[in-house]
Amino acid sequence: MRSYIILTVLFSILYLQLKAQTVELNGDRPDMTESAYTVAKGHLQVESGFAHTAYNQRYAETSLNSTLIRLGIIDQAELRLGFGLDGHTSVYETYLHLPFYLGSKIHVLSKENSGVQMAVLLSASGDLTDQQISLVPGVMVALEFDLSEQVALGMNAGAEYDGQNQLLSGILSASAGFSLNERTGFFTEGVLLPAREVRDARLNAGITYLFTPKIQADFYGGVGLLEDSPAFVTGAGIILLF
Repeated sequence: MRSYIILTVLFSILYLQLKAQTVELNGDRPDMTESAYTVAKGHLQVESGFAHTAYNQRYAETSLNSTLIRLGIIDQAELRLGFGLDGHTSVYETYLHLPFYLGSKIHVLSKENSGVQMAVLLSASGDLTDQQISLVPGVMVALEFDLSEQVALGMNAGAEYDGQNQLLSGILSASAGFSLNERTGFFTEGVLLPAREVRDARLNAGITYLFTPKIQADFYGGVGLLEDSPAFVTGAGIILLF
């Protein structure tokens, strides 16, 4: 908990020292596919939500407060701080995790110049409930294309390596976003999560609603496609741009 407070204070200090400017909200939730856009310099974006993942009648995971704080430090890069409170419930026991995430997103290519929006994400994640906290490094490439004025396609390819457990895991995803009107959006995506001895693929879909230029809400759901995938996933959340 002390680590959360210190990191939040540091982010707040950096935010207050940067100049603000008018920008468009562009979130990394609710889909699992990260956007290829960074938060503009001097702006702070908070993305938070609830999710429930049911694997079967014997085991489920509930994320009570999955939060990502994104701080634009320069025009082409942002700092990222994520944290949450996850509950894992089985027929045998219930236990909590306090996951955290530190990282950055760096803008590489712009649609205006190349037709492709591209960013690279670097991260280190862990769990504060572990007796010996170890950081799991990760890297991801995010791409985005405009198929029309109303349709955009995003793709991710990334990997993480857990040195403590000698486990390499990855993510491959593609998400299609549809603008139904100025306020309402819809997405559908396919996700593959390859890891050693694990077969997990998912199909997700959801909607977003822009209440104001700086407030967006979302709701989504999904189903698993392979034997190690969850039976279903559902969640909702909000994005605030400052």
